[in-house]
Amino acid sequence: MKQNIPMEKILREYRVNKQRISFLENQIRRMTPELDKDYIESKMFARGHSDKTLKLAIVKGEEVAVLNNVEETADNYRLHCENEYREAINCLRNEIFRLHNSVYIVEDSLDALGESNEKYRTLLEKYYLQGESMEEIAEILHLSRSRCYELCKKAVEYMEMVVFGTSSINQENVF
Repeated sequence: MKQNIPMEKILREYRVNKQRISFLENQIRRMTPELDKDYIESKMFARGHSDKTLKLAIVKGEEVAVLNNVEETADNYRLHCENEYREAINCLRNEIFRLHNSVYIVEDSLDALGESNEKYRTLLEKYYLQGESMEEIAEILHLSRSRCYELCKKAVEYMEMVVFGTSSINQENVF
């Protein structure tokens, strides 16, 4: 995996990304009925389109049934509405997929980090994911605030190594 975004930015955006995923999923649920033909037809009729009616015309000496221009326009409008709807849903789903990936990176790397260093995990979870102040965290971990900031920086570097596969970290004097 190529490192494009600093791990700290991914951590900082975690809570917002989870909220955005929830918001977008609700938007999709609200949009779902719009694919219904009744909805599209009601939009068509509201704009003055009529239902399909055939008219008879003489083409090359034969009587054939053809759609009026109004009905042809209504069909085109229906296709346009359906395509717009599908595009909007696909756009929302793509954004949800991208946001899920970011959330999963954080959750999976925290799980991996917790297996090797529980204090790193606790520190990152409380600071970035739960939004606690470093003073509160220092009190919980029984460390000084400056030491917590140091460890937080090392934990983020370690997490970057886990996620992006960079060289091994020098873990001497961690605690």
